[in-house]
Amino acid sequence: PAVVAVKSRLCFSAVIASGKLHTTVGEIPLLLPEPVLVEPNSVHLWKASVPLPFEMEQYQQQKAGGRSAEKKLRPKTSGMTRAAGACYTNKANASAIAGDDEKGGKAYLGGTPVKCLNLEVELRSADGTSNAGRRSVFLTITDRVRSSSNQVSSSKKKTPVEEENYVMSTWERPTFHPLSFGPRCIRVHGPVPDIVITDVTSAHTRRKVLEGTVNRILLKVQAGERETCHDLKFSVTCSNSMSYTEDGPNGPEPKAPIDKAEPIPAPKRVPMLVEQDASMTSHVITDEGYSLPAEWKPLGGESGQGSENVVSPITSKLESGKTAYFSFDVFRPMPLLPKVAAASDDVSCWTHYNVKLSYKQGRPARRADTAGEAGDGDPITCEMDGSVMWCSPLSARFIVVDDGAQKAYPSGSRHPSNIVPDDQNNTNNAGAYNSFSNDVGNNSGEAVAVDGEQIKVRCSLQADEAKDGLAVEVQKVSFETPGKDKNQDRKYKLSLVSTEGATDGTLYSKRTGDASQVLQQGSRLGVTYNVLASLSSPDLANSKRSDECDHVRTSLGVVTAEWAPIKLPSIDYNVHGPLPLLNPSKIKFLGPSCYIERAPFEAKLMSFPDSPKVAVPFEVKYSIKNQTLYDQKLSLLMSEARPGDNVDASDTVLVSGFVCGEVQLAPLESRVLCYSALAMRSGKTPMPALSVSSLRYKSWVINDGQDKPHHFYVLP
Repeated sequence: PAVVAVKSRLCFSAVIASGKLHTTVGEIPLLLPEPVLVEPNSVHLWKASVPLPFEMEQYQQQKAGGRSAEKKLRPKTSGMTRAAGACYTNKANASAIAGDDEKGGKAYLGGTPVKCLNLEVELRSADGTSNAGRRSVFLTITDRVRSSSNQVSSSKKKTPVEEENYVMSTWERPTFHPLSFGPRCIRVHGPVPDIVITDVTSAHTRRKVLEGTVNRILLKVQAGERETCHDLKFSVTCSNSMSYTEDGPNGPEPKAPIDKAEPIPAPKRVPMLVEQDASMTSHVITDEGYSLPAEWKPLGGESGQGSENVVSPITSKLESGKTAYFSFDVFRPMPLLPKVAAASDDVSCWTHYNVKLSYKQGRPARRADTAGEAGDGDPITCEMDGSVMWCSPLSARFIVVDDGAQKAYPSGSRHPSNIVPDDQNNTNNAGAYNSFSNDVGNNSGEAVAVDGEQIKVRCSLQADEAKDGLAVEVQKVSFETPGKDKNQDRKYKLSLVSTEGATDGTLYSKRTGDASQVLQQGSRLGVTYNVLASLSSPDLANSKRSDECDHVRTSLGVVTAEWAPIKLPSIDYNVHGPLPLLNPSKIKFLGPSCYIERAPFEAKLMSFPDSPKVAVPFEVKYSIKNQTLYDQKLSLLMSEARPGDNVDASDTVLVSGFVCGEVQLAPLESRVLCYSALAMRSGKTPMPALSVSSLRYKSWVINDGQDKPHHFYVLP
């Protein structure tokens, strides 16, 4: 719609019988229901309807500055003649209008100027007695020099100006033409997408996806209220990067590194877009040597980064205000090497995707005479960008369990945790080194074992991302040792000790109806197993007399967990989030670090009563063997009462035997220490503390009970 304002400057009356506007898009007749009498100095307002052509390309004018000016257009200007510089749109396009999205902002710039060139009216005599007085008069709207107040020299490299871009000329008008009628010229833009694209999966997972399985990103499209979408299609491309992470309102967000001098390397195990193909009979192997899940292949080529040429249909028609769903799938393989338990990464892997949506836009308000030219509608494209962060499905924490019997007989191990302090009465220094009984999940310490010792390990599995809806079902946990071909070059061997006769290393397997296999937020799955650590047998006949410590440092095997993701709640029967695969995914964790030594002694408890009686003598025997080719001297001390007990020795246990002194052992000699004891009271009673240390190595051979004593129950 347009409004024509005419003020007569004639000194006599006249009649306007008809008229038409000459515009840049053609001639438009005035809507005059009857001839209009024009008095001197009178003002008249008439309405006109400007039918915009279906194709505006032929009316486009060369912009000042050519293509360079178009590249430098900026949305933040009050001189835009389209509604006085304001572009009204929905919230989804607010960032594009504000200039945050350069690609989307340019869609609201430019356009084709449409303005009135002149007005042609037919004047008649006011008395109407003769048709000879008819005369056509052209009222021309003069083009003024429309530019900024400060003229820009053509030699200077500044943004060129256009005459329709400035409020000074665009809104200048005589007083009889009210400002509310709008500008003197308008800009006609091409079809603008009114459709809204929303990532509904990220709202459930806070922009997180799981490694080792296919993740489906579900997007929702909603047609605008003033459009009908036909033949909706989409294509997707992606790129990957490693980035530091910070918390945002909708989940984690990538942030730039603080030190730009050290660039972050490209991600390994490159994520990719994948698509399902049930006809595939073999696994696809990536360039890095990783295997894709069965019946899945890269999308858009071997790299799996997608392509704008690979287009997938969404729906044939989407009515105004209605919604539809479409999705794409991403995958990142698990590492081939075992992961270090409880290790935290400073940087995370991010996948950035770009979705390009194309459709034909039908508008209910379109003129009837152009409906046939448009067909189903004007071709429209719109884009959406998003990012997801890759997370590990499970984390593991290992604890080496000290059950007392093993730690009490270290057999002279020369590990720093077993060194006898200078002041033996001060036992607090002995545990200053992180070792056997500590939590070794973060590699702060290491387990300690002697040759032929069984090490009890407790492994705890947890789904850290379950708090964001990414729960995991653990189907199997197994223990693996190095391959036989590698054991030939190793000085040690690790084997799983099983009481149930399992030979495949299975520690846990899924049971029907067992709720413990599903790791939701706050839940953990724990398994405990024993590992036998043994060193290769030495050749004593050919060995040289050396006092060097024969030891190795290694990890206690590998724990492998087979898992499957828990499905997210479907949205309008659309599956999204992590997808279960034909075969469960596997994640491997490196066991705790362990120090294994061929100890110079072999110490053990030979006999110990379960339930002695009060005032009935019983025997306690210890065995010590010298496994070196040296003469060894040991220091021995037995104490009936323990520090902090605050009891008299005669009220607990009376012991007779060799309780203080030194013991000499020849090479490869064994000695049995036998004690007779008599319990003086019933109930839980601590065993007398026996401490035996090596004077050569300054290490404990037997450290039975100063901190963790054995107890027996004395019957009345």
